[in-house]
Amino acid sequence: MERGAQFERIISPEGKELGNVTEEFFDKILTSPEVIGSGQTAEILVNNDYPDGENFCVKKITNLDSPFFPRKSIDHELGVQRQIHQIPGVRVPEPIAGAVVRYDDGSRGQFALMERIFGHSVADILDQRLDLPPGFDVEKFVADLRGMVDKMHKRDYYHRDLHEGNVMVEWDTFSPVIIDFGLSKKAVTQEEREHPYIDFGFSRPGHVPVATNDLTNITRRIQNPLRRYALS
Repeated sequence: MERGAQFERIISPEGKELGNVTEEFFDKILTSPEVIGSGQTAEILVNNDYPDGENFCVKKITNLDSPFFPRKSIDHELGVQRQIHQIPGVRVPEPIAGAVVRYDDGSRGQFALMERIFGHSVADILDQRLDLPPGFDVEKFVADLRGMVDKMHKRDYYHRDLHEGNVMVEWDTFSPVIIDFGLSKKAVTQEEREHPYIDFGFSRPGHVPVATNDLTNITRRIQNPLRRYALS
């Protein structure tokens, strides 16, 4: 665990308090972890030095206080992620537990333990000029992604931040995996369904905010740059 930190509470995605076994699992990953990914609000940490460690990761929230990223609590994020994970045909990392950590200076940190996805985000593929897997079919990938988002929307779950950095290509299956549910929610009213799509400028020039339920334009944001890259 990080120096000067103690677990304040550990909860399941369903909101139940968890015990020492989960705390030990967090501890193992957070002891000399490797950072395998980072974004505007979080880092993804792994530790391959113990049995089964390579199959899990910890998401560390790094920008809780930024006024530009009004994130909800880790409890809420994991709860929404669990509900979406249970929708048949929608691939997201399985959430396992959330943790709130208290530091010696009185501040707090938030962490999420979840399934590790072996692949790269679409953003990483484009920015780092990574090779697409042999046989990768862009049109099938986008169609599969569109199908997943449509299934989420039919159950009134909206990601609200679905850009290239939050869609991964899983190498074993070539399938899309949707990640990062910090701004996601279940809509209750029509106004929430049509609310302008949250966009903090992660995406490439030319992208503009679209409605939360605008399936065509949401998936087009992924499709167009990926299609151009595959043809380059």
